[in-house]
Amino acid sequence: MGSIAQMTKQEFITKQRALVQNANRRLGWWLPVFFGLNLVTIPLTRFVGRHEERSWAGPVLGAGLLVFLVGNLLFLAWFAKRQQKRFGLRCPNCNKPLTGASAQIAVASGNCGYCGERVFVDAP
Repeated sequence: MGSIAQMTKQEFITKQRALVQNANRRLGWWLPVFFGLNLVTIPLTRFVGRHEERSWAGPVLGAGLLVFLVGNLLFLAWFAKRQQKRFGLRCPNCNKPLTGASAQIAVASGNCGYCGERVFVDAP
């Protein structure tokens, strides 16, 4: 029915752990960069406030910060979708992601939290 190969419950749990470890490792470097770049705006804002001849830079700085924040949200959404596809944590029937609460439902019941169909094959 679905185009995704089914796996055993243990394979799913192993892949889910690998996804979490991979995401934590990557976010471990991303978060300091994100907050560091956000903190850079504090001295820039103070500089613009003290120099009236550079008042045009205030709106540019604000727009740049907004683009940076929205860009990071888009990046996180892309990253999450890419990770789900890479580790194959999707329902073999409806192709919805099996992460977070839906992964817990799948492990506890063996069924997809979205479509209710069987997610795992029985172990050999």
